[in-house]
Amino acid sequence: MKINIEEELLQDSLGGLFLALQRDGLSHLYVKHNEEGLIELSDEVDVFCVSCFDHYLDEEEFSNAEFVAYCDAEKSTNSVKKKIEEVFNNFLSFYEQLFELNNGVVYLDHFFTEKTDSIDLYKKYVIQGLKEMPRIDILFANLRIYSSFGFDFTHTICVKNNPEIVMKVKKMVKQCNLFILPY
Repeated sequence: MKINIEEELLQDSLGGLFLALQRDGLSHLYVKHNEEGLIELSDEVDVFCVSCFDHYLDEEEFSNAEFVAYCDAEKSTNSVKKKIEEVFNNFLSFYEQLFELNNGVVYLDHFFTEKTDSIDLYKKYVIQGLKEMPRIDILFANLRIYSSFGFDFTHTICVKNNPEIVMKVKKMVKQCNLFILPY
């Protein structure tokens, strides 16, 4: 028996969500088996990042930034706390719009995978993810969008190849005063 680190990393990045997708017969929408039989992201998935920053921070920028994540609020001045609050609310607005656009079931993977259509439960999970308690993965079943976040204010978005949905999501990102970065 041998392990393939790339396959394991992909499965780990999808977390319990991958198992729930397999259980519900949806994993093929996001991943495929290559010619060696290993799992990789489907060619039919557009991947990009949503961030409060207009570019990826280099090491120096990251070290010198007023904040990069929610946890920076604890040791910040009131003016920086206000900026973090604004970014937090921008992301919350973005994820609320995605939930509304999805208009149906979402899969939430936080400590365990949950399938819900409850906006209240969804918001609770999103807020915990934004607060890095811990990272969270969300699958918007009707939109075929997968989102992963919870370390900093740059989130990964995977969209099953649908140019119309990609355009809507990118428009929502801009309306929420966030930025789109290449993956």
